[in-house]
Amino acid sequence: MTRSVVSPAPATQLNVKDRVTFADSNSRYLAREELQGLSADQLALARNELFARKGRHFKDDALRAYFSQFSWYQPRAWEVPLSPVEDANVQLIQSLEQSPAVSRHASTAR
Repeated sequence: MTRSVVSPAPATQLNVKDRVTFADSNSRYLAREELQGLSADQLALARNELFARKGRHFKDDALRAYFSQFSWYQPRAWEVPLSPVEDANVQLIQSLEQSPAVSRHASTAR
C-alpha cells in the first residue's frame, strides 16, 4: 500500500488505485470518528480532493503538484459547485483542521 493513516482505515477510506483519501466522500457523509487521528496535512488533502475531483484549479503550488500526479485530476475551473454532501464534508473537515488537537505534521508517506 502506498499510503498509511494513523489509525486503521475502513475499506472505503483508501483507494490505492486512484490514490484518494476517502473515495466516496462525494457521495456519503463522513463521520468525525473516521477523520480523527488524521494529521493537518491529511485533512487538507481530504478536503481539497473534493474540489480536485470536480476539476478545481489550485493556486497553491503544493496542492496543484500533488493532484496533478493523478490521471483523474483534470482542472477545468476556479470555482466548482459542491453537492450538499460534499459541502457538509468540507465543513466537517475544516472544523477538525481548526482543532488545536490536530497534529501539524504529516504522518503519511507520499
